[in-house]
Amino acid sequence: MKCKYCSTINDEDSIFCKKCGQSLNNNDKDNKKSNDKQKVKTKTKVKKKVKKVKVKNKNNKNKKTDRKMSFGQKLLLLIMTLIIIILLSACALGGYYYYNQELNIEVPNVEGLSYKDAELQLLKSNLFAIKVEKEVDDINENNIVIKQNKKMGTKVSKNTKIKLTVGILKKYTMPNLIGKTLDEAKNELNHNNIRYKIEYKESEKSENIIIEQSPYRKTKIDYNEVVILVVSKKQEKKEEIVDDKNDTDIEDDEGDITDIE
Repeated sequence: MKCKYCSTINDEDSIFCKKCGQSLNNNDKDNKKSNDKQKVKTKTKVKKKVKKVKVKNKNNKNKKTDRKMSFGQKLLLLIMTLIIIILLSACALGGYYYYNQELNIEVPNVEGLSYKDAELQLLKSNLFAIKVEKEVDDINENNIVIKQNKKMGTKVSKNTKIKLTVGILKKYTMPNLIGKTLDEAKNELNHNNIRYKIEYKESEKSENIIIEQSPYRKTKIDYNEVVILVVSKKQEKKEEIVDDKNDTDIEDDEGDITDIE
């Protein structure tokens, strides 16, 4: 540590100067004072700069307020707004008139008709049909319009597309009928509205047992498809022809028995 009085260099832990005997603590106090002065100076400089910026902003605001619109500019702006309002009103009225002129076709009721008949009826009214299939269980709803997205009497424009929900019978999965009796197989197919054809075939198995089926089990078929059932029946006994060479009597055409020499 350097003494400020005699400039003698002392140890850092020393309290008094080893040469002149003056206190070395005064150096720290002086350093603190000088640091405090520097901080005050920097603060005052920052404050001055901020004030200058604020003054500039105030000047800019004053300049903006000075820019007032002239009477001619105000009149031009008013005329432009009136023209825009008139154009928008005209477009709105024209669109409303066009919209009412187009909505002049009433949607007919096509529910309950077949899809072809419903499509033809819509075409007569200058409308188009869009088919939307839906699986149904009732065979009477097969290929029948069960719903339309536009109700009867609704006014629509020309060439509007009407969505028609058409019933389509679900696919039937063939069960395994082989080994069942004919009555059991018929009950199964009748319960699901499946048509069938029965064919008989001689077999060693007992009578009226399903020995073959077409289509095979787990095959998905339409309800209008015909299932073929092959049913067993008893084998017919074949007649044995006996050739007896010792028999000398034969019947002639007239029914008489003649002897052979």
